[in-house]
Amino acid sequence: MSLNTSNKKIYLGYLFLSLAQFAVALNFICGKEIAGIVPAYIFICIRFIIGTFLLLSFYYVAKKPLLIVDSIKKVTFKNWCTLAVQGLCGGFIFNFLLIEGLRYTSATSAGMVASTFPAVLSIFSYFILRESINADKYLGMCGA
Repeated sequence: MSLNTSNKKIYLGYLFLSLAQFAVALNFICGKEIAGIVPAYIFICIRFIIGTFLLLSFYYVAKKPLLIVDSIKKVTFKNWCTLAVQGLCGGFIFNFLLIEGLRYTSATSAGMVASTFPAVLSIFSYFILRESINADKYLGMCGA
């Protein structure tokens, strides 16, 4: 049975999303290990330094030119605002609150709280992106 290109892209997307969830699970577990030792802001700073080093190493190994200037020229003011909100919420606030929360509870409990993410995402998408909540999404939220 041969998969067409569209199906391959869908499966690749699911693979990447599954690996992202694996990374989040490891983030919770590692965060629990470190939470009582290092303050959250130091933990986040070290993670971003390591992440920056790994990303730059990836570009070096892949021998892809860093087209930073060309890429930045394409970013509009609205895009910058969106990136700033994403960086603040996804990069800093989420990680800070996660590490602080893990100081007081288990990684498993944190994962259970995080399982409400589909419902929260659907509600925010409804209000911010004006996405409809159909029966499938509603059932998914009820199951979360």
